[in-house]
Amino acid sequence: MAITSRVTLKAKACIKCRMVKPNTNEFFPFRKGDVLRNECNKCNAEYHKGWAEANRVRSREIKAKYAKANPEKHRGDIENDNRRSKEWREKNPKGSKLNIRKAHLQTTYGLTLEDYDCMLEKQNGGCAICGTTNTGKHKNFSIDHNHTTGKIRQLLCNRCNWLVGVAEGKKELLNSAGHYIERHSTYDYQI
Repeated sequence: MAITSRVTLKAKACIKCRMVKPNTNEFFPFRKGDVLRNECNKCNAEYHKGWAEANRVRSREIKAKYAKANPEKHRGDIENDNRRSKEWREKNPKGSKLNIRKAHLQTTYGLTLEDYDCMLEKQNGGCAICGTTNTGKHKNFSIDHNHTTGKIRQLLCNRCNWLVGVAEGKKELLNSAGHYIERHSTYDYQI
């Protein structure tokens, strides 16, 4: 009869990053039962994040299935996250708005706040079309971009951004509107 015993190591090396870490659940996640994985929590999280980005549809399906099967856990996570976010925003009102702005610029346009400020400085602090320094109903100038290619053009006030948006791809419409304004500014049109 063979006697088998488990030897518990005090530390082990992650098979991915090769860092030696304590052999505890704090550093190595459980696989199944009480067996610890061979990659550390950090490497495991990076792997899962990469997989989720590469398989977005499947990842959403899995999350939705989990949420449906565990409504009490899922709802608790959302409420907890919302509560923590609200508490942080209350403690950091200015930082919160700034972080939201930074995230919006980065995710939507691939710009940093410094890039935006540099663009605005190159335009002498005004709209690229009309030159006004008044941003209109928004706090910041709009970032005009080509909706087909995503390429950023310049910063515009709300009115000029609306004008470009309506007339984009219709150069003859802008020319016609220009002639219309010119025609009516030189003489009164009689009916």
